[in-house]
Amino acid sequence: MARELEKLKSLKSEDHRPASIVPSFEPGLSVSSAELPFKASGNAIVDDSGIDLDNFQLGTFIIDKDTVVDIFTIFTIYLYPHFPIISSSISIANIHATSPLLFWTILAVVVGHELKPLHTALLQQIQDPFLAKFRNEILTAPVPLETIQAAAYLIMFPLPAERQTHDPSWLYCGAAMNAALYMGLHRPKPPQSLRSIGVVAGPERARASTWLGCFLANTMLSLTVGVPPLINTATDLNTIERFIAEYPVPTEFAFQVAVQHTIAKFASVVSEDSRDSINQSLVRLIVTELDTLKSKHHFEWTPRAEVTLLVAKLHLYAWTVIRIQETSASRELVLKQGYTVALRIVHLVSQGLHYTSSNYTEIEFNRLPRALPKHYFRGTVLATIFLLRYFSLNSLATSEEREVSRNHVAIAHAFFNNRAVHPMDEGARAARLFETLSRQQPSEVDISKLRIEDRMGVSIVFDAISTGHDLKNIPAVLEERPQASNLNRDTESQKCDVGSDPQNFDFNSFDAMAPIDFTQPEDIWGDSIWDMFDLGFGPPKN
Repeated sequence: MARELEKLKSLKSEDHRPASIVPSFEPGLSVSSAELPFKASGNAIVDDSGIDLDNFQLGTFIIDKDTVVDIFTIFTIYLYPHFPIISSSISIANIHATSPLLFWTILAVVVGHELKPLHTALLQQIQDPFLAKFRNEILTAPVPLETIQAAAYLIMFPLPAERQTHDPSWLYCGAAMNAALYMGLHRPKPPQSLRSIGVVAGPERARASTWLGCFLANTMLSLTVGVPPLINTATDLNTIERFIAEYPVPTEFAFQVAVQHTIAKFASVVSEDSRDSINQSLVRLIVTELDTLKSKHHFEWTPRAEVTLLVAKLHLYAWTVIRIQETSASRELVLKQGYTVALRIVHLVSQGLHYTSSNYTEIEFNRLPRALPKHYFRGTVLATIFLLRYFSLNSLATSEEREVSRNHVAIAHAFFNNRAVHPMDEGARAARLFETLSRQQPSEVDISKLRIEDRMGVSIVFDAISTGHDLKNIPAVLEERPQASNLNRDTESQKCDVGSDPQNFDFNSFDAMAPIDFTQPEDIWGDSIWDMFDLGFGPPKN
């Protein structure tokens, strides 16, 4: 234990440049090889002047100018502020001319989130030609800066996947990170644009913002798939701090990068502890480091920033609970901390993290959460599973903890169900997973061992999905070579799986879930919520 504490202290005491935020935004700086003006801001402006095309074409997909302008407007209002890694002055004509992949990526990620009913048909038309173009360019060396930016946006706002295991974001992330490293984006000073390297270095501020975006996307996604962040050395982390301090990075974005910076800095220390348990002192040190970020970064505190901070903590708490096998005061304390954090995450997400605009009211309110980066939904799923496993379905939890947890599981269910636009899109699939898990009778959680424990905190999510498979009589273990006799069973599994294809979904399967009522009662904090899961226990009735 002394070795881990000493390493943590040395990391904290290293001579890092303070991650302060430069509030001034200087215009006139270039963002791409076309030398477009770079303006760093959390808010973007669309410039639709100079467009000399009535239609834009990608393979067999054709889209008219007015629809393109509308999609870019949606992007600047609802998506860009979450991930401002390109210039806030967005010229459609210039992006189409100088960065065609980025142009088509912006169109694809917007329609892929189906903020308007029209986008559903557009997604079906653009998806195949876009993915063919994207996959070809991300694997064609050397990869230029604009292609890395396009990949970063697709990682943060991925297209719908039939199953979560089919989401290629982690693979795209690997390609983008390697391309960024090859370009030297992780170096404080850009290299020369040498022919021997084969790719134009690009302007410093564009390089810095792109690298911050790559780092943020990779570290968040690393926690989601349960592997240590790729960027974790002291030198590389110092560069992250330097970029935040020296360049005009939007403040909320800078804070989110700083949170992931802290996770990356300490993740390796926790991973190196080969013992079964993690001492509470380690957790306390890392959480303290996370809490100090708010005072270091002076900006208007937002629910998005808070959720980012809380999700990072919850990953740590869940990881710790998994590693501490035996019941102890230390484990109970971490569980209580995770309980409080998980409740807060569900509450904040349900209240709304999306951006709104009084100047653009053409999107239905219940669709606005679909414009959020996917990591918010992944964090909410983690919080809900944490509440289900350790409190709602834990017979050792107090009656108050079980009741409050069920309330928040209901809130999370409603949130995911309301954002769904198809019976089995990602939101609906998450809601169905919560329903399936909630059918279980409460038990002593420590008796039920996790099937997987080496995926850090997200191990509980993978285990929950496997449990969902069991409850639906779907084999939880893949066969290496499925036999012909199993083809029908595999096909049926895809229909019922958490990640099933909406086009093949059997709508009658919803009838099996009918006894569970997930509507929220008026007295959401009262006794009626006890019966919503039909789990057979609750407060005594008069």
